Amino acid sequence: MAEKQELDEKIVQLEENIESLKQEYAMLIAKVENIKNDMKTVQVKVDRSIQLIKNLSSERERWEDSSKNFENQMACLVGDCLFAAGFMTYIGFFDHFYRRALEIEWRDNIDQVDIKMRQDMKLTEFLTTPSDKLSWEKQGLPNDELCIENAIIMKNYNRYPLVIDPSDQAMQFILNHYAQKKIQKTSFADEGFMKHLETAIRFGLPLLVQDVEKIDPILNSVLNKEV
Repeated sequence: MAEKQELDEKIVQLEENIESLKQEYAMLIAKVENIKNDMKTVQVKVDRSIQLIKNLSSERERWEDSSKNFENQMACLVGDCLFAAGFMTYIGFFDHFYRRALEIEWRDNIDQVDIKMRQDMKLTEFLTTPSDKLSWEKQGLPNDELCIENAIIMKNYNRYPLVIDPSDQAMQFILNHYAQKKIQKTSFADEGFMKHLETAIRFGLPLLVQDVEKIDPILNSVLNKEV
């Protein structure tokens, strides 16, 4: 009976040990699962890192080319800006054919005085951004080089522009472009012309005057910005 009691106590102790080991085993299994999940996560990160390194390696050449191109742009900055300033100041008076002829002549003149400029520079890219072009197109500007050049000149004018617009395309674009600034449309024949002019000057609103065969002398001081 004493031996039996001793064995029963051992059985109880062993069962307690077994239960404890089961709990430890369950914890180890959970740890193993966590480690497996961590390994999967790490593997995904490693794969992404490898892919990123490959992509960066392929981009390196493009970055080097961009760096060289940037150095070339900096070296040609004075000539490019001089060319663009000439375009902004003088070229708006001429049609497409004479603009291209003047550009060729100006490039030659700049080259003769040993000022560097990019021979492949496009003024429509140098003086505007893709977002500007997209915005202008949504506002009704035809997507051709001449119209984009005109929009650039209008955007950066020093004096108020006179627009020759037989098709009314420019007028519609200007009205859409300045719609948020509450642009007023009038003409010299309009009885409320003076009222529109005074309102535009007083509140800083844009004013579009139609059918300008001759300029009313009352506008001289405004056009000359004698304010």
